[in-house]
Amino acid sequence: MDYNNGNDWNDNQWNNENGWQQQTPPPFQRQPIFYNGFLNRTVLKSESRIMFRQNYGTVLAATILPSIIAAGVVAIPLIGGILSWLFAPILYIGGYYVVLGIIRNHNFHIGNMFDIFDNFGNVFGASFTTNLFLFLWSLCLTIPAGIILGIAGFQIEWSSNYSGPLPVPTDKCMAFILLVCLICCIPAIYKAFCWAMVPFLLADNPHLTGTQARHLSADMMNGHKWEYFVMIFSFIGWFILSACTLGLLGLFYVNPWVMTATCDYYDNLRMLYEAQHQQPETETI
Repeated sequence: MDYNNGNDWNDNQWNNENGWQQQTPPPFQRQPIFYNGFLNRTVLKSESRIMFRQNYGTVLAATILPSIIAAGVVAIPLIGGILSWLFAPILYIGGYYVVLGIIRNHNFHIGNMFDIFDNFGNVFGASFTTNLFLFLWSLCLTIPAGIILGIAGFQIEWSSNYSGPLPVPTDKCMAFILLVCLICCIPAIYKAFCWAMVPFLLADNPHLTGTQARHLSADMMNGHKWEYFVMIFSFIGWFILSACTLGLLGLFYVNPWVMTATCDYYDNLRMLYEAQHQQPETETI
């Protein structure tokens, strides 16, 4: 499917209040990363790497500064943990806001990360409710799992008398418990991919409510959840190399690149979604 390259936005649908329509020509010609509705990961990763390298300092700061600020706030006596809990999600969304601006070829700097605080209450509420619902989804199988694990407890090997050592689970029992735990995570994992675009939507339009952002994200991710998972998983080799360098490669190269790639994915997915839901023009007589 053909669609524009981000130079023409629908004001009525997206409420672009930041003047993103008035764009200067990009430093290089962006290519649509979706062809007939399917993602081309090669184009996405190549394009996002170019963007990241051309704006290395700003993207790096947008990636690590939220964590640094959150860690620093935690050190405040008594209220540090609460303040970090309040501000950390907003800071990360501010980082997405900066990277999205760079992708759209605005002269953004790291200070723009704090622009998102102009809508702190709404963004915090949308982020908090989304994380709360994900937590509740992760609990939806906890009670049935507890019953199953209780029954599985009969498979535990006991010593010949109760004064012996503590019970030791058999290998089969441990494998069964692990399987049940993984099954319990499935609803939360599914919902996490449905709502994967919520932070980017809030960075794009901080006036969206949590309900609106979740609904729109689920609609956008319809048919793209597995594709998004494979895209993230395609960086597994880089994550392994990062682990081999004690995280330094990830901190200074892989994480900023992945952040740029996910923002670029969202930006193109948004354009694809808009093109697919564009109302046909009615003929005038």
